[in-house]
Amino acid sequence: STGARIGVKGGPKDIEGRLIGVKAAKPGDPEIRGMVDGKVSQAALAAMLPKGKKVYLYYGQIDSATSRALLDSYGTDRAWVFLDDRTFVNLEMIRDGKARVDTELAKEFLDLLLYWEEKASTR
Repeated sequence: STGARIGVKGGPKDIEGRLIGVKAAKPGDPEIRGMVDGKVSQAALAAMLPKGKKVYLYYGQIDSATSRALLDSYGTDRAWVFLDDRTFVNLEMIRDGKARVDTELAKEFLDLLLYWEEKASTR
């Protein structure tokens, strides 16, 4: 598990998913290519998403049965995650320097994520 993976219970089904546009190391991996240790990423994500926190998942341009089946070799859904207070979880992970941008599926918000990744790297 990495600092880019979430579990969501409720709704029509329980979901094991990953944040679109977010790349985080696994806990214990050495800090490489500007990524913090995965434990730091996991802790930051857990702090934003405590158990029982209501989240909104947005699948965006990739939201179709066919594209979801092909999305992830780990068999997990990929989504943009928002909170009730409009916090954009994917962006906060990048902006806070807790993860890097994964460009693979980040169509809608790629420019925004890359902008804040650059800002985070200069702090």
